[in-house]
Amino acid sequence: MVLENGNRLELALGTAREWLASGKPVGIAGAPTHFGPIAYQMQYDSAASRVSGEATFADNATAAAATLHIRLPSDLRVRSVNPESKATVLPDGSGLRWTNPQGAFAFQAEIGK
Repeated sequence: MVLENGNRLELALGTAREWLASGKPVGIAGAPTHFGPIAYQMQYDSAASRVSGEATFADNATAAAATLHIRLPSDLRVRSVNPESKATVLPDGSGLRWTNPQGAFAFQAEIGK
C-alpha cells in the first residue's frame, strides 16, 4: 500500500486491479514513513468515468515525489486530473504524481481508453 523508493513514495502499487474496479474505496490512513505519516483514499465511479479521492502528506514532508498508482482494468487509463490537485498524470496514464508533496490534495481524475 505504501513503498519508500529512495526519496520517493509509491502509493497503491501493490493493489489488485479488482479492488478499485469494484467501486469501493481503496486506501490507507496514518501510514508511517521516513517522510512522515501519509494517507490516501480513492474510489472509482464507472458511470462517471472518474476516480476521485485525496492524498495527505505531512506538512513538513521531505519526499521528492509521490506517485499514486491507479490500478484499473488494463484497458482504462487516467486521461486528465483537476489542476487544483497539483498532480500530474503519469505519461502512460497509470496514475498521478505529486512533486515535493506537503499537506492534503483532493483529486478528480478522468478515466478513458
